[in-house]
Amino acid sequence: MIIYGVPFIFQILFAGFIIILAANDVEPDFQNLFLWFVLLPIFSLIPLLGSLGWYWSVGTGLQDKIPEKDQMSTGFFKITVIFPLIYFTLVLIGISVLASLNFLSGIEPGPEILFFIIPLHLFMAFCLFYNMYFVAKTYKSIELQRRATASEYLGEFFLIWFFFLGVWFIQPKINDLEKGENPFMPLAKIIRDYTK
Repeated sequence: MIIYGVPFIFQILFAGFIIILAANDVEPDFQNLFLWFVLLPIFSLIPLLGSLGWYWSVGTGLQDKIPEKDQMSTGFFKITVIFPLIYFTLVLIGISVLASLNFLSGIEPGPEILFFIIPLHLFMAFCLFYNMYFVAKTYKSIELQRRATASEYLGEFFLIWFFFLGVWFIQPKINDLEKGENPFMPLAKIIRDYTK
């Protein structure tokens, strides 16, 4: 609900607001633009917070379910969870400030700003993919009770990437793990017995 429900409801309300402005032929003024430049960034952060919070809780909180020798270091993973949040927040603030300056005084940013934004944006994209990789590998390693290889957690990676579908497969098993049950145990035992 946090990742998809709240933003969906906000988008419906926001679209209604824009339709009302357009139907009444209202010229946008600073008060109307407040919704664009302040509320929209805030509501854009909600799904990101939900996703990153989920990555953090699964990636760090379930490491103890993996055998100790196969547990993964979470140091870099934590950095890759925190960076997108900081970067996205700063970008949204920057867009709001630049748009407000442009609206109020006609100041426009130059193309040189792209030299700063593009590398940071690419690193943010890397961080998000690394988060999906780390969570998928953690999840599969719990199932196998050993460190999973890339080919073994590829399916989980795509389930996490397409989270709106994958959550229905992954989250129930994570809930069972948190209750102290191991939904993977029969499968893990079969795989262990087969590979011996």
